[in-house]
Amino acid sequence: MKVIFFGTPEFAKHFLEALHEDADISIEAVVTQTDKPTGRKKILTPSPVKIFAAENKIPVFQPEKKGDLLPLFKGELEGVITDIDAFVVVAYGKLIPQTVLDLPKLGTINVHPSKLPQYRGPSPMQAAIVNQDKKTAVSIMLLDADMDHGPILAQQSVLIAKNETLESLQRKAVQCGAPLLAETLKKLDKGLITPQEQDHNTATYCDMLSRDDGRIDWNETAEQIFAKFRAYHPWPGLWTTWNGKRVKFSMVQIEPGTQSPGTVALQDDKITVGTGEGLFVTKKLQIEGQQEASVSDIAKGHSDLNGASFQ
Repeated sequence: MKVIFFGTPEFAKHFLEALHEDADISIEAVVTQTDKPTGRKKILTPSPVKIFAAENKIPVFQPEKKGDLLPLFKGELEGVITDIDAFVVVAYGKLIPQTVLDLPKLGTINVHPSKLPQYRGPSPMQAAIVNQDKKTAVSIMLLDADMDHGPILAQQSVLIAKNETLESLQRKAVQCGAPLLAETLKKLDKGLITPQEQDHNTATYCDMLSRDDGRIDWNETAEQIFAKFRAYHPWPGLWTTWNGKRVKFSMVQIEPGTQSPGTVALQDDKITVGTGEGLFVTKKLQIEGQQEASVSDIAKGHSDLNGASFQ
């Protein structure tokens, strides 16, 4: 069957790779976001999906706006679209108009890493970790005009370990989701799947993350804060303020103990910070305007760190 793939980040690239390797599926083109400036020098950098497509000689298209999609399919891809069986969307990152969703014979298939209708929206894996869920799922669905609203084609559960990180959960989602996507596409092509309407009355939602989501509320428990660290690394990261500067954390853990929320205690090569219940512990910090460094090195220039109060 012939497919056009929409996707942008590394997570999407793994699904594209799996479909490309499947002898029964032909990737006719890739649609991805425009190159973005990255790093301090703001060098324009292609998406992981674009890089993979270019390496494998798959045509790549990068419309700048939602409104550019239909002209693309009525223009450069007009001769291709009549033979396309399905569009596949994995973390494309932009809305696709209904006029485009309806173009392929079988419709547009989307991969959403949650147990739909739970966690509709752009950050479902982060939400599952923050809420300390025991399991989530990968859902393969038909896209319609509403967000993550379309009927389910297939769904497979994914267990969430006690100290799961976003990175490790993404790997699990790819491991089960990539073969599930290929299998679902082929079954749909053969008429072997009956789409199942979601229970819209039980739907829950998650939002687009912003930097403010990483700000620590020291009145929460250490468990809650640690869950956010695991969900929000590397972005937006977990941070607080001290002396008017942002302080970002890495290499964190939690321990039992009691300190006033936000109060810092320096202990050799680590600091402990009080929370609503338990201690938040780190050996590395990055103070705004400085390089990340060990707590012991930072303490040499900041004698007032011990007994400080993070806000």
